[in-house]
Amino acid sequence: MLLTVTSGAAASIESSPGRVLAYPEVLRCVLCVLVVLGHCDNAFMGFAIAGVVGFLSMSIGFALLEQEKPKLVRRASTTIRLWLVWSAIYVALLMMKDILTGKPLGSFFEPWMLAMGPSMHLWFLPALAISLLLLGVLSGQRSKLWFAIACAFAATSAWIARDALSADALPPPLGHAVLTAFLVSLAALSSRLIPPRIPKAWASLAWICALIGIGCTQLRISEFASYAILVPATVGLCRIEQPRPPSWLIACSSLTAGVYLVHPAFIAALQPLGLDLVVRASATLVLSAVVVGTARRGPLRPLFP
Repeated sequence: MLLTVTSGAAASIESSPGRVLAYPEVLRCVLCVLVVLGHCDNAFMGFAIAGVVGFLSMSIGFALLEQEKPKLVRRASTTIRLWLVWSAIYVALLMMKDILTGKPLGSFFEPWMLAMGPSMHLWFLPALAISLLLLGVLSGQRSKLWFAIACAFAATSAWIARDALSADALPPPLGHAVLTAFLVSLAALSSRLIPPRIPKAWASLAWICALIGIGCTQLRISEFASYAILVPATVGLCRIEQPRPPSWLIACSSLTAGVYLVHPAFIAALQPLGLDLVVRASATLVLSAVVVGTARRGPLRPLFP
């Protein structure tokens, strides 16, 4: 799900001694925990939003290094196919739930599912695909005209997102589409405006503060401002070439995309047990990781990128 830096892209970015905090693998694991925690209890939903936005920002940040439209288009196509497969899986699970609970078959359906998928968390996949396609257009353009268009796009989507976030005015999927447009345009601008050599410590600190701001704030405008900090910080971190992380860290990070995709099913299964939040979130993470790790060893591996 999260894009990796190719050798060609890595050659064009800064080489810097790495600290564990700035490893992309660490960031992915942190984001995964935030998403699961937020989805286990609505009181922490802000952290789930922070996690998803962080995932999307990292994907956009690495995609900006690619600079090759055909590769971005292929990845967008792969992401859409993955979204269709997982949408079918969750439709089957929800229909099974209808049968077991005696509800009319298909009673779970809502119109927004046509654009986002039968489970709300799946919106990440079409959002990522759209982001890759937009970047395929924006990243290859170096003229001042296209830069001005990106600025106008960012300003317009920011203005709409401000109103949507402050009053929850836009229902899904419109609000999510506006947020995606804002993240992509802001990332494209950040790649042009921020210095090539950005201090890793400052970028890491800004990234953490932005996540905390998104997760903890009750003021939507402050949450929106945190997005504006998170995206440039993420773009800066993605530019820094990292030394190879420990093998255990790579193994944990490789599970995060799959855990993201399957964790709602385990949350729903554990909810009737009335477990404490920490226990429920921990059990969800462990069970999801075990299932994903096992599935990635067999023919189901393509379902868990």
